[in-house]
Amino acid sequence: MQTKVKLTIKLFLKKFNIYISRSPIISLTQFRNDLNLAFCKSAGGVLHIGGHFGQERFAYKELGLRVIWFEAQPSIFEILEKNLESIREQHAICALLGEMDTENVPFYLTNNEGASSSLFRLSEKHGFRGLANTSIENSDMKRLDSLLTIEDISLHRHWILDVQGAELQVLKGAGDLLNSCTSLSVESSSREIYNGGVQFSDLCSYLNAHGFIQLWEPSPDGHEDVIFIRKSY
Repeated sequence: MQTKVKLTIKLFLKKFNIYISRSPIISLTQFRNDLNLAFCKSAGGVLHIGGHFGQERFAYKELGLRVIWFEAQPSIFEILEKNLESIREQHAICALLGEMDTENVPFYLTNNEGASSSLFRLSEKHGFRGLANTSIENSDMKRLDSLLTIEDISLHRHWILDVQGAELQVLKGAGDLLNSCTSLSVESSSREIYNGGVQFSDLCSYLNAHGFIQLWEPSPDGHEDVIFIRKSY
């Protein structure tokens, strides 16, 4: 990210008392990680969908955040739940989130400890060396608004979606709960990683229509996290 763009974002965030690293040689990846944590801190709580092993749990704990985690794979959820045992303000729910409540939905597992498992099968053109689907696990799908209420997430206003191409389905299944969200970090693709997975243009259109703007766009042929904030932030 160019220095001028970084400075513009820093000045914008300063208006809302959100601060990130002042190092002039900070990498783009670190800058975006700092930015995400700044929004987490501003929100006071996080809804983290696609939790895996809870790798970010200590960063959240250091910021004193309340966190609700979602993880779809029961075997990985067991590890996540154990990892959170000593952190009082964080808890996890085992559920495959999507656009509707329905039974026996195919969930495609992958060979990288399930980190890329998805509602969608990997595309032959995904571009990640050695990554492959290994098996299919049928799960019951739930809408987010079938599991949580506005009151449940009123203190979790920053959302993180890392659901491997199913981000749009999860957002549609949130229904009116999305109104309580002030910022999101969403894994976004401008190339086909999953067969049927959402592309950034469609994700962007949906969130723009619901009052959000993106702070950047993924690079051409890219696959990366993008932060969206409310226009009224």
